Amino acid sequence: SCDKVVFEVNRYNRIIKLNDDYTKTISYAALAHSGYISQVVMSKAVECGDSFLLEDGAISKIEMPHVRHIGDNFLRMCTRINVLSFPEVETIGNYFMRINDVIKELYLPNVVTIGDYFMDLNRSVESLIMPNFKAVGSWFMASNNKVKTFTERLSRELNIQFVELIKKTDAPQQKNMENAAFQCKNATNSFFM
Repeated sequence: SCDKVVFEVNRYNRIIKLNDDYTKTISYAALAHSGYISQVVMSKAVECGDSFLLEDGAISKIEMPHVRHIGDNFLRMCTRINVLSFPEVETIGNYFMRINDVIKELYLPNVVTIGDYFMDLNRSVESLIMPNFKAVGSWFMASNNKVKTFTERLSRELNIQFVELIKKTDAPQQKNMENAAFQCKNATNSFFM
């Protein structure tokens, strides 16, 4: 600990809280796989390298008010996050917050570009506000049971026509498949475009 970086440690000398008023650039894999950190506040950070806090199952709160760029794998597999604050972030890399079922809402007012697998496997997200985004990678919010509602609202906000490309029909579900070709044929017959 120094005047600008304060660590709180548990009885095993493992970092459990970090309050950093000094660091501006976070290096690759910083604090990855720690498993004990519950809170991170980094008031001066402007750039975050790849894999920061990757697979830290204990973290629930992170505040980085001045970060502008977030690299790949940021908070990936951090399953307890419920408080995030990134008001100035402009670019987000791939796998941002992949796998988390706690966070309900996220406000990213200045984000412009988002990589692949953004919040993939986050089934609890109900509100995502990104008024300035321009580009989104593949698998955006995949596996979120509220995605359709979200995309409909998003299209209205952006004045873009919402078109539902795939609709389920009442075709009977096949339990036993003979081969992959038959399985594919059945899948396409179960849906229409």
